[in-house]
Amino acid sequence: MNTAIKSVAIVNEWVAKHDIRFCIDTMFDTSEKDSTAISFTVNEADSIVPPNVVHFRVCGKDSAPDSVEKLATAMTATMRSGAAVELRCIGASAVYRGVLACTIMKGKLFSCGKQAMVVPTWTTINDTKPISAIRMTCWSKGD
Repeated sequence: MNTAIKSVAIVNEWVAKHDIRFCIDTMFDTSEKDSTAISFTVNEADSIVPPNVVHFRVCGKDSAPDSVEKLATAMTATMRSGAAVELRCIGASAVYRGVLACTIMKGKLFSCGKQAMVVPTWTTINDTKPISAIRMTCWSKGD
């Protein structure tokens, strides 16, 4: 999953100068029973990111069993209010947790008649030293 998301982020960096963005459309893979396997397709993002963006930093080491569900719920509430969400994920585990939260959020938004857009790109987080991270910008479109 991490390598695939990185690949889309790299492509998004290359095509950004042409005002093109690719989003991932994630879904739980139903081929394996009782699994959290996720599959996704890549599409061109066909809507504009709202100006108000709320930032979340995703940790890969959180051991709370419901933390991904809580993140997905917070993302959904933010997006229902018309704002965008930006997840900053450092490391493979954090990227997986971010994609898992996006997949859950997508289902919650779909039940409200909205479609989720999730665009992965690169970012740098300036902590004690600059760290590269995957940024997933999410917003909703629809009625």
